[in-house]
Amino acid sequence: MSPTWFARAYANGWQPPLIIATVIAAASLAAAICYWLTARRHGNAKPNASDAAQRFVLSDLLRFGTALLVLAGAMRAWYAVIFAFRSTFSIKYFQHAHGLDLATAGAMNSYVFLAAMFTTPAFGWLCDKIGRYAPMLASAHFSCPCRSRS
Repeated sequence: MSPTWFARAYANGWQPPLIIATVIAAASLAAAICYWLTARRHGNAKPNASDAAQRFVLSDLLRFGTALLVLAGAMRAWYAVIFAFRSTFSIKYFQHAHGLDLATAGAMNSYVFLAAMFTTPAFGWLCDKIGRYAPMLASAHFSCPCRSRS
């Protein structure tokens, strides 16, 4: 709970933020129980013989295509850089490069995570509907506006 978003609650002591956090936790628990009940209701179907689980063999890892391995390596490098930036340097960047104060820079940093809470499930649903995971992942990686163009 951000003190910026819930300033009035924080101004009235520690009880109002605790109540808000309790309501959010209760809603999360209720959603998890609903999901569990739905999965339990629809998960009782008998699997077909073709759906039987195959054994995992370590040598299968060597049979991945080179395109997948290159994409996985690119994504690993990208996230190794962006996670360090987002958690360590982004607030200082907003302060020094854009002249923002600490509170505004922290709020700007939080907007990325707020947007991710809504866009991640939406794009996951889109990927499930379209079924083209690798091209969508590659297009997201190479079309990111915050990516360095050097």
